[in-house]
Amino acid sequence: KPDLKVSLIPSDLALDLRNLSREYYDLMDNRSAYVNKLQGELRMVFPKYLKVFSKVTTITSLTLLEKYVSPDAFLSAPKDEIVDFIRSTARFGVTYAENKYNDIIKAANDAKNFGHSVSSNFKRISLYIRFIHQYDEEVSSILSDMHKLVNANEDTEFVKQIHLIESFKGAGFISAVSLMSE
Repeated sequence: KPDLKVSLIPSDLALDLRNLSREYYDLMDNRSAYVNKLQGELRMVFPKYLKVFSKVTTITSLTLLEKYVSPDAFLSAPKDEIVDFIRSTARFGVTYAENKYNDIIKAANDAKNFGHSVSSNFKRISLYIRFIHQYDEEVSSILSDMHKLVNANEDTEFVKQIHLIESFKGAGFISAVSLMSE
């Protein structure tokens, strides 16, 4: 017998899910790179802002940074405007919003003493936030496409195995799809 290697050609569903899951991970890696760049810029120009929210990429944090990109912008903005904005996006109430406002103002005042910035720092912060939002949109689109493919093929053995993997503790949709499609 000759030494021929036999290839298994995956189904179109497996190929589609493989391509989408690889793209998902690539997008998430790129998003993480921009989150790291954003944190680096903030460390230089607004160091204590990084401690105000649990993650700099929460909706409230990113949207505040989009609107008030510099410590000076936060310091010159009306308190009520920022507090109301925090309340509307975080939905934790007045006390939470006022505490966050006070933390931001303290961080902004500290940045005036300890931070160092030039105008390009704030341009980069705005740019990185836009990129993060764009990556979030693309990731959502990829996830939606993956769910549509799985939902449209519920009766296949392949999808049943995805659901079986999902049933294990700690295994989510992406993990199950990636494992099955690779």
